[in-house]
Amino acid sequence: MREHLVIILAFLSVSVTLCLADRSPIHPNTIAAESGFTLTLESVVHQKVDGPFVYRVLVPYLEWTLLQTTSLPVLTIDFFIKVLALAACQWVFWSYLMVWFSGTEPLLGVSLLSLFIMAGLSIGLGPWPSETTDILNILAFALSLQLCLAGRFLWLLLVLAVGTLNRETTWLMLPLVAAVARSRRLIWFLGATAAVAVPYLLLRWMIESPNPVWWTTDSLAKNIPFLSAASTTDAIISNVRMVLLLGPFLLLGAFRFRENPGFLKLTAWIIPPYIVVHYLFGRVTEIRLWVPLLLVLIPLALSGLRRIWGTARRSLEHQEPND
Repeated sequence: MREHLVIILAFLSVSVTLCLADRSPIHPNTIAAESGFTLTLESVVHQKVDGPFVYRVLVPYLEWTLLQTTSLPVLTIDFFIKVLALAACQWVFWSYLMVWFSGTEPLLGVSLLSLFIMAGLSIGLGPWPSETTDILNILAFALSLQLCLAGRFLWLLLVLAVGTLNRETTWLMLPLVAAVARSRRLIWFLGATAAVAVPYLLLRWMIESPNPVWWTTDSLAKNIPFLSAASTTDAIISNVRMVLLLGPFLLLGAFRFRENPGFLKLTAWIIPPYIVVHYLFGRVTEIRLWVPLLLVLIPLALSGLRRIWGTARRSLEHQEPND
């Protein structure tokens, strides 16, 4: 219990630090920042923005409700929600890593996750509702992994449903559920699909928008080189950045991949569709879009790194008598 308390306090400290760093650029112009933040919430709540943003209702509706029912400034509301969500992300991911690793490895994994969350927050000037949405999306992914591993089906359905109200990326958890269902029950996959599909379709049926687009491939030319002469340079730079971000994790995770624990191997089913979907509908240059995938890649990379270190150590021990 004492160890867990220390870990929780450490995670809270890191979360507060990250959120304070995200707020710091707006201090000279707090009034303008609060006005812009409030206007963004209002645009979603009153359905004045295009899809898919208008369908990501969890954070805007929650913060708008708190703004209307409390005397707290909107940036303060967002700050505390963001801190709690970040700390929860760290705790859940640490608990998940503790199943597979020991010593300092779980903390290393959480530190890597926090580093890339910080990089994602640093892209925009000051806090923004979409940043909080992204953090809750990471939390939904982390909880889904933990619940899939533990076999807690009903809680998994709840997390997927609420996570879909926040962001539609929960669809990308279904390949893992399908892989797990092969060795458990088909009802897992059918129930998880319904938990994602029902709120996804219901939001699009209930909410009217000036431009009710569900998805768009407008960024495709900026993701794949040579589709457009005007965007080729940007596409090449975007792919180089993505390789630098994901490449080390993919290479480490691929090292003697078959020696991974069974569940970690199943999580790899998320990787191909995740990359394809974000090439089609996202901007691959945006770090924040790849952070949920790191919840899959970091454990695989740590596992591969452990095998590489074990091989190197045995090699050194074998050479010592000859020296």
